[in-house]
Amino acid sequence: MEAMFRNYLFLTWRNIIRNKSFSIIKILGLAIAVAAFLLIFQYLRYELSYDRFQSQADNIYRAAVEKEEDNGEIFKDAYTFPALGIAAKDEIPGVKDFFRLSPWANSYTIIYEDVKNNQPVSIKTDKAIFADAAFATYFSLQFIVGGNDSLLAKPGNVYISNGMAERYFGTEWNRKINPIGQTLLVYNSNHDAAMPFNVCGVYQNMPSNSHLQYEMIMTHSSLTNYLPKNVPDHIRSTIFDTNWGNYSWYTYLALEPNADPKVIETRLNELVARNRNANNLKESFFLQPIKDIHLRSQLANEASPNSSIINVYVMAGIGLLILILALVNYINLSIAGFLERTEEIGIRQIVGSKKHQVVAQLFTEAFIFNLLSIIIGWIISKISAPAMSHFTGFRFTPGSFNYAGGYLIFILFGLLLLGSVLASLYPSVMVASAKNMEKLKGHTAMTRRLRMNKYLLVFQFTVSIVLIIGTLINYKQISFMRNQDLGIDTDRIVVLEGPNAINQQVNFEQTVRRLRNEIASYPSIKQVSACSAVPGKVNVLSRPLFQLSRENEGAKEISEILVDQQYFSMLDVNFIAGHNFSEAAENNRQTVILNESAVSVLGFNSPQDAISQKVGYHWAGGVGECEVIGVVADFHQQSLKYSKEPIGFYNEHSSGDYMVKISSGQNPSQNISGALDLLENKWEELFPGNPFNYYFLDNFFEQQYSSDKRFGNIFTLFSVLGIFISCIGLFCLSVQSVAKRNKEIGIRKVNGAKISEVMAMLNKDFVKWVVIAFVIATPIAYYAMNKWLENFAYKTDLSWWIFALAGLLASGIAILTVSWQSWRAATRNPVEALRYE
Repeated sequence: MEAMFRNYLFLTWRNIIRNKSFSIIKILGLAIAVAAFLLIFQYLRYELSYDRFQSQADNIYRAAVEKEEDNGEIFKDAYTFPALGIAAKDEIPGVKDFFRLSPWANSYTIIYEDVKNNQPVSIKTDKAIFADAAFATYFSLQFIVGGNDSLLAKPGNVYISNGMAERYFGTEWNRKINPIGQTLLVYNSNHDAAMPFNVCGVYQNMPSNSHLQYEMIMTHSSLTNYLPKNVPDHIRSTIFDTNWGNYSWYTYLALEPNADPKVIETRLNELVARNRNANNLKESFFLQPIKDIHLRSQLANEASPNSSIINVYVMAGIGLLILILALVNYINLSIAGFLERTEEIGIRQIVGSKKHQVVAQLFTEAFIFNLLSIIIGWIISKISAPAMSHFTGFRFTPGSFNYAGGYLIFILFGLLLLGSVLASLYPSVMVASAKNMEKLKGHTAMTRRLRMNKYLLVFQFTVSIVLIIGTLINYKQISFMRNQDLGIDTDRIVVLEGPNAINQQVNFEQTVRRLRNEIASYPSIKQVSACSAVPGKVNVLSRPLFQLSRENEGAKEISEILVDQQYFSMLDVNFIAGHNFSEAAENNRQTVILNESAVSVLGFNSPQDAISQKVGYHWAGGVGECEVIGVVADFHQQSLKYSKEPIGFYNEHSSGDYMVKISSGQNPSQNISGALDLLENKWEELFPGNPFNYYFLDNFFEQQYSSDKRFGNIFTLFSVLGIFISCIGLFCLSVQSVAKRNKEIGIRKVNGAKISEVMAMLNKDFVKWVVIAFVIATPIAYYAMNKWLENFAYKTDLSWWIFALAGLLASGIAILTVSWQSWRAATRNPVEALRYE
């Protein structure tokens, strides 16, 4: 047995040396596919691992709402109101606990007074949240020091991440200072007075595979400190537990293990209807498992950008197809190699070799080839991981495959066996079962059995054409979103992240007005405007509004953006009716400007009909009202993945961030550089202790498409690999075809056939099979890409020319791949092919 195995190894090695080119192609083709599969597998495991590290992930759900507007549009929102969670726990059986998260403001500036160095450390962040105490229980925070549930229940306490601790206390803070008990001064973008918070815990940075990415968690009960001073104490203490109208909170419910989420949903809607007088509101609440949020939730106001389960399915399909294509190539190459050895196998059987010995020899060769391919593929995946990370934007960890778990070894072993069986079974049975005389005649007779490779070719190019169409439509959709008219002009606008921390709070508005006036006087600066949420930023403010004359119909949730008079002219937003805020009006909440969507949602017949009408809202002091003075055209506040949202604009000069329009001038680059230097100097003069952070609005808006572009890069890269592997298969098939028709080509040339005629004869069969593949691939690709485009509120059309271009590209690739072999065969001396005839 041992001697026989050594003999198999010797024969395998001799076969590799004798057919170096085919051996290298076989091994490398499969190795590249294995490397691609390993990288895709890591990507998929990572995407599917989101929030599964939570100790009670199976029982944690996020409440969300679906609203039907009067125009029939469906609006889904991740925000709910603060009373929902506490009422659900008290009144719905099966709800074990709850926790709420509230951003409250767009950003925070946190200052730590470093007594030792007598130097305050100031950091601005938009990754801060107010949370109920139960958050620490159900969200598996890993504390380095401090931290327990009761601490987060007390007002004025805060948990910070390890990354934030390093910025405040140094990278080796755990050796030099105990952060527990240190005081952080927190200023928010709503310009409330600074609040001191005591550090009571430092936790490891939230895992990257979490849909929540916060570096600062403040106690939810501290929010009462930010309420206006005129709110009575008896209302202040319970306002967030009884508020059924302000959609600015994330609500998570922890269910009992045996609770039925569908039953909870039904009772949740009944609960809301009892407390909100919601008879005329077309809205329903639903529960999302926390494990599904990253891949199955594309709602407004998500806590962080999510991916899509469709992307996971697409990448899984590409990974499997690449492997299948590689195995198909391997089978074709194995068949071609075995056909060259039919005489050898025939002689071996005549001299006494048994059928099972031939099969065992062929299986051993396939096993060794597959083993070498998997080892080399693993090495390629390790080497290529950094470049892949840079190209795709997804962090591949070379060699470690952190999120692969124990599945990887099992999968690789399965690939080894599957590849060995598939690569050897059909050829070995075919060769071993043929008559010995047929084998001695060589591969000419045997190739009559090989119609299967034509079917495999059709399959390969069907897959390739689908991948080409998918790549073209992916880039067409991204280009469509990037080039679509946003309804605003974002060119040459620099956004300064507004100051939060002001030493003399009473002079805040004067200081901000001075900044606006002084920088607007610079020749390189064209215009300055302030707003609470620039285009491209998720707006955390909203307010339920209703027509005063139709209050019984219920309030509609309207996004709220605070702006100054220059906002609309800077962004080139057109007024459809009414007028802008007056220059004399400052911080005036008695008037509002609506966009077209808000006019429709609130039930006005037309923009002109809304002018001078009163809209109301409920607050702690009763019912407030404001007058509609203008209506502006809709524009995209967020990316084109989402529908245009209803927005109400209120006049406030000192809110949020500052947009600075830089003039083009004769030297645009110098204008921008000089303007930024002037802005930084003025900032440091007026706002000491506030970091000077800026970004360009057009680039910032495009960042919303980063996940789509990253997916497009990954899709394109692996599609190219799949097409490359298909070309290897086509090349191998052309080699087989030329070898089979070698004598025919020689006879045709002797009889006067031209080189072009011979090449056309050899190429036309392959083009015919590619055309058949195109006919099969077109409806498959059309259906698949239609489903993918459902992820976008605004999407490109599936133009006919994309499918035609994919067919032409596939035909061109096929012709180029085959033509080299065709040309060699057509230019070969016919005597070489006929010398033995």
